[in-house]
Amino acid sequence: MFTQVITPTENPVILEIPKELLGHKVKVTVDDLSGNGNGHFATIEEVLSNFSAVKIDTRGFDFDRDEANAR
Repeated sequence: MFTQVITPTENPVILEIPKELLGHKVKVTVDDLSGNGNGHFATIEEVLSNFSAVKIDTRGFDFDRDEANAR
């Protein structure tokens, strides 16, 4: 696998493919990493700060299937 992060300043953009990938089927994905509200995070710190409210302490929790399925 090969990953390259670029900041394009003009169009078209030309990417160089590593020699070992020539002749192989490859996938090129273009994704905005600027963090402008598109649901993608650039750093692990950004992820942790956005999901800190989701932390739940489940120590001591016992799942009761009958209780969960009670109507």
